[in-house]
Amino acid sequence: MEKKRVLVIGGGTAGMTSALEMAERGIEVILIEKEKEIGGRAATYCCKATDECNRCAACLVLQQRDDVL
Repeated sequence: MEKKRVLVIGGGTAGMTSALEMAERGIEVILIEKEKEIGGRAATYCCKATDECNRCAACLVLQQRDDVL
């Protein structure tokens, strides 16, 4: 059986999630992002520096970015 390959265009949260999901299923993934770093707009969100996580996506995207790379 031929191995499946997928091209994901855009390294924002949706692109990273799609790439991770397919890679975990054994599909070869190529992720293309026009910016220098992946993460999309969510990577530019700043933490509000509170004592508890408000799940604003800043730390979530950074963890996901590490998983993709």
